[in-house]
Amino acid sequence: MRRFPAISIAVLIMFLYTLLGCTAKRKSTLEIPEGYTGIVGCGSLIYLPSMESTLDHKYEGPIHEVHVKGYERVWRRRRWGPEHKAHIIRGTERVPILGAVDLDLSPKKKGRINGILYLLTDEELLKVDERERDHRRVDVTDEIEEFRFTGGKVYVYERLPSSLPASSADKGIYIVVKRYFDRMTTARDSRGTAFREEFDRTTRPCEYEIVPWENIIMPAQLYSIWVYYPNITIIYGTVSETDANKKAAERLNNEYLGLNSDVIKPDTAVTDNDLITECVVLFGRPETNKITKRFKDSFPIKFKQDNFSYDGIDYTKTSQGLAQIIEHPLQSKGYFILYAGLSPEAMLQLGDLWLYDAPNSFVIYDGDKILCSGDWEVDADLVRMFED
Repeated sequence: MRRFPAISIAVLIMFLYTLLGCTAKRKSTLEIPEGYTGIVGCGSLIYLPSMESTLDHKYEGPIHEVHVKGYERVWRRRRWGPEHKAHIIRGTERVPILGAVDLDLSPKKKGRINGILYLLTDEELLKVDERERDHRRVDVTDEIEEFRFTGGKVYVYERLPSSLPASSADKGIYIVVKRYFDRMTTARDSRGTAFREEFDRTTRPCEYEIVPWENIIMPAQLYSIWVYYPNITIIYGTVSETDANKKAAERLNNEYLGLNSDVIKPDTAVTDNDLITECVVLFGRPETNKITKRFKDSFPIKFKQDNFSYDGIDYTKTSQGLAQIIEHPLQSKGYFILYAGLSPEAMLQLGDLWLYDAPNSFVIYDGDKILCSGDWEVDADLVRMFED
């Protein structure tokens, strides 16, 4: 009778040893080379063409489907501005909204999500960091189920704490932009049926109205440069101050957009097709850029040679400049954006102020200080017909 406990303990030890051995076999070792970092795409970065668009070249590294412990996907709200500034067209009605919801990661104690692991060089990582600039990188090296890692770290992008999870109370006042929803759907579906089904199981259901961008009425704002991304043409002035205009244009692309360099053109090489790109970005005031001069009357804030005026105030200092955005003057959808300084130094200062993301229709600055900003008024009687 005394032998049975010993036998039971031995059997238990053998069982645990076998179980641990099987677990160890399931978790492979993956070495991350020096100068590389692991990034797990859990949303739009799942889609390889989306990653390659950010990198501005073909991704040649390994791709692994993995699972990250401790997270779920949730919808987070992003407010666009003061209450009732934005509206959507619903039938024949204009309905006020506060903003949109985006898909993001949220910590969850027993959560588990699927994603795609990439290994990026230091240079590539900077480009993805820039794309995810309103997120923070979180170390999940020890939370990947499939691998133990040597030589480097693995991260996911988690939105900064200023963004709040959406709730059922937000339905009706927050929406999902259809263009964004379609992009996430394409990313999810690109990995096949099994991946898609697991993605859906680990993502909170979308309970918000999906609205085409064309059915949203709101003042054009500078951050709307992303609405038609990557359909962007950047035009710098060569009449004078060419170097500053070109450097400012290149900085926008290199540090913010990450597109091919051929989207940047001098004003002397612009074609009619360039001007019907959905988003046209101009660098240089009318005195320095031929295209700005051609469309100067389309912009609400007018230039008079080397100065401009707004709300009864004249801006004449060489340290001053402005950024403003308008609806596309040549077609029914799209934008023209103008970045203009009153000197080469003011033109270059614009990049330091990071006005590209401004939630305003215009921003006026002096050196490193913002003097004023605001939004254009939207016609209260505006009636439009839309097609998706």
